[in-house]
Amino acid sequence: MGQFLRDQKVTNVTIDEATLDRLNDVFLARVATHNAGVPEGPKHVVHFYVIRFDQKGYRFVDFADVKKHFRDAGDVERVIYTMDSGENRQTQSLSGGHFELRLDAKDANSCWLTVTADNKDWVEATFSEVADILAGQRNWSRYVRTQWTGLLIQVVGVAIGFLLSLWAALKISPRLTIDNAFVIAFFFALLIYSNIWSYINAQIVKVIDFSFPNVRFKRAGKDALHLATQTLVGGLIITFTAFLLDKLFSLVGSAISSFVK
Repeated sequence: MGQFLRDQKVTNVTIDEATLDRLNDVFLARVATHNAGVPEGPKHVVHFYVIRFDQKGYRFVDFADVKKHFRDAGDVERVIYTMDSGENRQTQSLSGGHFELRLDAKDANSCWLTVTADNKDWVEATFSEVADILAGQRNWSRYVRTQWTGLLIQVVGVAIGFLLSLWAALKISPRLTIDNAFVIAFFFALLIYSNIWSYINAQIVKVIDFSFPNVRFKRAGKDALHLATQTLVGGLIITFTAFLLDKLFSLVGSAISSFVK
């Protein structure tokens, strides 16, 4: 690691082939600028790329190879731009220049832009140019991938559990010949639902992650399923939330009215 460091998590971006080209133009220009300012030897940086797709990965030094696989792959999982100096490798990242832009469609926590070197101006310029390109690629996922979405899922899940438990109690209690049959049936149904909700919630989160990924690789002719799923999930969330609120207010009103009587 050099004397100066800039890093930033990459969030909610759509990356197509044109964006990859723009990133690569800046990437190669910054490699040339860095090497022009240091003497030959360990301080020089070398560049390479990593692309992972269809559960296999490759490392290339020719960006044309990356683009070919990006176009042809069934599922692009990860693209990484890296430049590294001999000094950084020899010292196990304690000193020297290093750059990495990691775009991962499967793991949002590993998406980072990291730049480090002993030249402050080079670090700042490299970081800024790449960050500006990424900022222009922000997508709709930023409105969905928030803490509020998790809260909404939890609230809707609890509301569904309440409604289902009320419905179950109304159906089951007439068949029970015990005191407080409705209350007992309601809490029994709610207990069952609360034990399976965590599994349902995990699957809902997976669907949202697929529909609104942190990094989306957009490729011509290969986005029909993703766009259809995104539209369907978004529409279902809006429609079902409105329907649920309407039914919830209605049932709560009826239940309170029955208890008061």
